Amino acid sequence: MIASVIAITPSTDSSILSDILEVIAFGAIAGVGISLAFSLMLRGFLVAGIASRDGRKAVAMANGAMGVIFAVVCVFAVVGGLLSMLHR
Repeated sequence: MIASVIAITPSTDSSILSDILEVIAFGAIAGVGISLAFSLMLRGFLVAGIASRDGRKAVAMANGAMGVIFAVVCVFAVVGGLLSMLHR
């Protein structure tokens, strides 16, 4: 009865192992990439605030732009990851 409801597909141990290794690899790459982008975003905003207080407008603008760019990268990475998981 349950077998008629659930479609059972044959799989080999090597395909399961390769799927697990793929998830681990992509997870590690995504974790490092998101951490790096988030760190650079914070650095950009913090240095922009300090430079703005010190009157260095060019440095503040450049670091503020860097913060905004990496904030967008973080948002797109999270949304892209969620969409790829939901469409599998």
